[in-house]
Amino acid sequence: MRGIALVAAGAMLFVPSGCGLLLDFEGDDRPEDASLSRDAAVADAGVRADTGVRADAGVRRDAAVPPDAGECADGGCPRCTEIEVRLTETASEERNPTIARAAGGFAVAWERPGDGTATVVRWIGADGTTTTVEWTVGATARTPSLGSADGAVALAVGRGEMGELWAYDASGVAVTAGSFSEPGGSATDPAVTADGEGWAIAWRDAIAGDLVGHVAFQRFDSTSLPRGAAVALSGGEFEADEPSIAHIGGQYLVVWDENERAALGEPNGRWASFRAGDTPAGGALGVRSDDASAAAGAESFAAVWIEKPADSALALQLFGASGGLPRGTPSRLTATDAYRDEPAVAWNGESWGVVFEEGSAAATDEVIRFVAVSPDGSAVLDARQVSHGSAFARKADLAWGGEGWGVVWEDTRDGSSEIYFAHVCP
Repeated sequence: MRGIALVAAGAMLFVPSGCGLLLDFEGDDRPEDASLSRDAAVADAGVRADTGVRADAGVRRDAAVPPDAGECADGGCPRCTEIEVRLTETASEERNPTIARAAGGFAVAWERPGDGTATVVRWIGADGTTTTVEWTVGATARTPSLGSADGAVALAVGRGEMGELWAYDASGVAVTAGSFSEPGGSATDPAVTADGEGWAIAWRDAIAGDLVGHVAFQRFDSTSLPRGAAVALSGGEFEADEPSIAHIGGQYLVVWDENERAALGEPNGRWASFRAGDTPAGGALGVRSDDASAAAGAESFAAVWIEKPADSALALQLFGASGGLPRGTPSRLTATDAYRDEPAVAWNGESWGVVFEEGSAAATDEVIRFVAVSPDGSAVLDARQVSHGSAFARKADLAWGGEGWGVVWEDTRDGSSEIYFAHVCP
């Protein structure tokens, strides 16, 4: 986030490079948040709505302060305002956030501990405040993934033997539910994307008796019913997990981590590109690549990953929208001078956005960084730090919201693992 931070009288004052001021109040200086509530009924007992969603006093939010008129004399102030806020309460160890564009802002989901692990889905505005009802998908719902299209939002979660797909309308109401898994399998690590006719999911599955997991794929219609059977994308010779999926005009790209050298514990990313019903093309992502993520742009796909263990550089590879084959060679977006991990990529209509973890060699802290990348993947257009706590920030995800990037991540600056949100302006 570009700007200047000033500290005085227990409050942190952040002045962004655009117009306006952002205030992060601490202690009794924090302004009260307005309380929001909405009643909702859900047919399935596994999902419940909070009928009194509140802005808890323990949640810190940054308030946008209107700028002076003279600050915006040249062309007016931008509509986008940059913020950094905590979405969750303290001491709750919330993990694995994911984000997608939604009506009025973003949908955010994450794991919440308790009697088993539940997944929380919350609709927020670009300022981080709750805009509609919050849902909880019950115990053992892990590793959430969100996708969206035309205001509708889909949530995929792993639940052991069966994964679940939930679809929400533009007002945030759950309208349909379905399930995914191969016969006799165990579905975890799902990734979901819209594909023009509904939703497509890639996930890690393990059939009873298998020594390693593999990546599977299946399509669903807008009512969460399957469109065809599940298909295995990896051969099952090596452990495969953490897939990411993207779609353009009938072409799918799925990337995932695959441990090809199990004895050494060294990962290597893989990719598969295909149209429904066709035999996938595929191959390796670089050498010793890890934590791969994919996104769809206007005329191409992008996959990002981290080169390691010898190096720790962020790399990006483009794939054609027609045929889905790699274009050129991977581009390195960073040097190898720091520890990096868990990248995520998205498209905003003009450029790629990438977020990732970056830490010191001594591993005493980690921050979330953002880079904007040219459409051809060859140039970094912007680079900045997103998280500003003195702790560990991990597992970031991002989505374009129309005026700016929504970024979410885990953060331990408050002593426990909490979910933070930032709005990053282009």
